[in-house]
Amino acid sequence: MKKRTIWWIAVFALCIITVIGIVTLRNSKEAVTVQEKYHERDAACDASFMMWSMERDGIEYGFDQKGFTKEEAISYMLEVEESVTTIRTQMKDVDSFPQDMEMQILVLNDASTVALVGSEEVFILGKAELETGEYRFPLFLGICQLPENSHSFGAYEYVFGIDYSNDEIKEYLSGEENLPVLNLFYPRLFEKYSDKKDAEMFAQILASFATETIQETGLEHYLREPATEKAVNDWLRKIGSDIQYVDGSLDCMNQLEFHRDNTYDLNITCGNVTYLSKNLKSAFDSVSELEDMIVWEIKTRDALERYLKENNASSPMFDPAFRLTYDFVADTSGMSFTYSKDNSAEICFYRIFKEALTHELAHAFVGTVNPDKRWMNEGVAEFLSMAVFSRPSKDAYYNDIRNYVDTGSLYIDNYVKIEGIPENIEEVNMSTVIDSNVYAYWCGDDELQFSKIAKTLSEFGAAGSSDPGGELSYWEAESFVAYLIENYSFEDTWNCMTSDLSFEEVYGKPYNLLKKDWMLNMRKKFS
Repeated sequence: MKKRTIWWIAVFALCIITVIGIVTLRNSKEAVTVQEKYHERDAACDASFMMWSMERDGIEYGFDQKGFTKEEAISYMLEVEESVTTIRTQMKDVDSFPQDMEMQILVLNDASTVALVGSEEVFILGKAELETGEYRFPLFLGICQLPENSHSFGAYEYVFGIDYSNDEIKEYLSGEENLPVLNLFYPRLFEKYSDKKDAEMFAQILASFATETIQETGLEHYLREPATEKAVNDWLRKIGSDIQYVDGSLDCMNQLEFHRDNTYDLNITCGNVTYLSKNLKSAFDSVSELEDMIVWEIKTRDALERYLKENNASSPMFDPAFRLTYDFVADTSGMSFTYSKDNSAEICFYRIFKEALTHELAHAFVGTVNPDKRWMNEGVAEFLSMAVFSRPSKDAYYNDIRNYVDTGSLYIDNYVKIEGIPENIEEVNMSTVIDSNVYAYWCGDDELQFSKIAKTLSEFGAAGSSDPGGELSYWEAESFVAYLIENYSFEDTWNCMTSDLSFEEVYGKPYNLLKKDWMLNMRKKFS
């Protein structure tokens, strides 16, 4: 008898709760004032349309009438409002959170023709995002005025209380192939290269890292301080994992900001640099490969800047307002190139590998040059990418020198005469490799192992055939530039290349005499 009474009480209570919920929802809907308005095309939203307009707590909601009935607009508005309330409640004690922010939220039937984020005051999303619930993260970013990256994604998951399992995370990280996720790279990109399980696990990892860290240090501190190697290792210890983060890429990756873009499926900024790709999966085989390239670019750019400043070289890229854009095309039909203007440079990559990246990045540091000195531009780019900062294909050169030393190859004979047979890859001197190839080419060796010097700069369009140095190949230009740097200075060579000063004004000798000195030096070197 007692059990039946308890059961009836439970049923009665459930009925009351349901009735209250229905009445509350009905009252909420009845309390919403809906107006019909026309939204004119503006800078923030590049679309004009009739909309259902509602205003609540400083936020104006506008729903495209082509995609929503009046009733649907009210229902979705109440759902979005609930998300807004959750964000405001959880963020109320964060000093950087704009407490009284006023904004407009526009929901379009087709968001493919407009930017998904127009400005800080106008938040734009598509009907599909609203229907799937995927609007919450960009809404969180818009209201909190945070950049879109993994750190912010973790904060979002904390604010909305996303579930995670530390036991599942530990098991997942026990697989060595899964360790790259500890770089905390952005989950939306991770989804492009992984199955659903991997993507869900990555979201759990970010939720756990953010939640466990925020509980320890507070939300204000978490938002103010980017993820660090120490923070990741502290979190791993806290959840009882034996894994330790040792990759060292995190400091580079946490600088990145992601942007929603209807033209590019990759749009990332890092300071004054933008990375773009229209077909990401054709350009990079995995998210780790993309991450590796970006980390390499950041570190190489820093190294180039330090080297140039140490050698008193000026560059347009030293201006904080300078904009550098990468466009990863991954189409082997074209050659990578750099287009420079006074305050910006664009690098288009058809063949994506590190030597080419460093070469083109050097061009961006140079900026525009006198057409008569474009061969110097190529020589400096080769010098910086090959002789100073990278080891392009050293293993191939090492194997050729060791395996073909008795074949009579002029290039190898030249190299061995100067450097001897290398005992390991680290001993390979790239500058001598270049000079020995160039001199073998001059001596008429038609059986060169490498074809990099088979075409001249004029054939590549880097310098006209009548320009001084136009007959030189890329490696000839690098060799000549290296000679000038060694016998004069990098500063002199850089200033000669980037100014209208003549060779005689910079070096005290005209171009033709400098070229003759370089060629005589090469002959003495290998004779």
